[in-house]
Amino acid sequence: MSQVAVEAIPGEAVVTPCFVPQRRSRPKNVKGWTPKYRMGCGSLYITVNWDENGEIYEVFISLGKAGHCTLAQGQAIARSVSIALQYGIPVSVIIKQFSGIQCPSQAWQDGQHIYSCADAIAKALRATHEMLHPSPPEDEQITNPGPQS
Repeated sequence: MSQVAVEAIPGEAVVTPCFVPQRRSRPKNVKGWTPKYRMGCGSLYITVNWDENGEIYEVFISLGKAGHCTLAQGQAIARSVSIALQYGIPVSVIIKQFSGIQCPSQAWQDGQHIYSCADAIAKALRATHEMLHPSPPEDEQITNPGPQS
């Protein structure tokens, strides 16, 4: 916990504690898996890595047959997810925000509707979380919202 000085009354500083997030350092060794999703714009490979405590730490993506812009967008999403996880954002929050995001290149795989690359990342995170934590506490149950515009 850090402190910040705020001038509540002109000329008088009041010191107030504030939260400063701390980034987890990368473990020397991580475990992971890479599911493949067949998307309308090519094959999407999503690597999800976790630490020795079973906490998801980072995400990488590779998108075959995609243009440079699409690949760049996907890498930006993966880096953003990784940073969020490393700063302590719960994986359930990321899954909820990414689930159901739609794009024109939707696909079906193993009975699941994949709405976009972001939705596929949410599905990979959900599958990883459920594999590592088969019975999450009641307050951490991950819901599956429908498609988002």
